[in-house]
Amino acid sequence: MYEFAEVVCQRVVFPPISITADELRVIFQCKHWVSHPIAVREVTMIVNQMSLWTPPPLDELVIVSSGRFTTDAIQWIEKHNFERRNPWIVMCPNSHLELLASA
Repeated sequence: MYEFAEVVCQRVVFPPISITADELRVIFQCKHWVSHPIAVREVTMIVNQMSLWTPPPLDELVIVSSGRFTTDAIQWIEKHNFERRNPWIVMCPNSHLELLASA
């Protein structure tokens, strides 16, 4: 059984050479998948479903997982971000969560 949750929020960013702030609309997709890694199929499904959350457009997608990402999913996300396609995708696997919890 797979469990997930989605949270949408605004992130305010202050660019270093600007006096005005940019507001980014961010969606968090949280997955509690310990024995099932996040694969390309799940990532593309999430990206395709993001059209249901607009307007306004979404700028960033954060995928939080208690598990890990497959190599293919990591490569797909890195290519997607390198091509500067919208939304920017941030991966937060269990190893990142452990680092955040230990700080």
